[in-house]
Amino acid sequence: MVFKGKYYDLLKEAKVLITDYSSIVYDAFYSGSNIIFYWEEKDYCMEQYGEDTKLMLNDDNCFRDICYTPEQISDVIEKNM
Repeated sequence: MVFKGKYYDLLKEAKVLITDYSSIVYDAFYSGSNIIFYWEEKDYCMEQYGEDTKLMLNDDNCFRDICYTPEQISDVIEKNM
């Protein structure tokens, strides 16, 4: 299925959003979606960006579930639905 509307209209209907670090998370949260962060490659990505790179969201301040493996996502999807 291809969605041809505005992404915010889709977010208003979404029950769950799985994302890495995208700023779309704030729009989804505002519209009432539950958020699951999938950070399997976080350490690798941070190594590529360099040691001076800092993330606004991290393990200490993240406001939703964080998953590092596909199995973890499977465990939290039902909880977030």
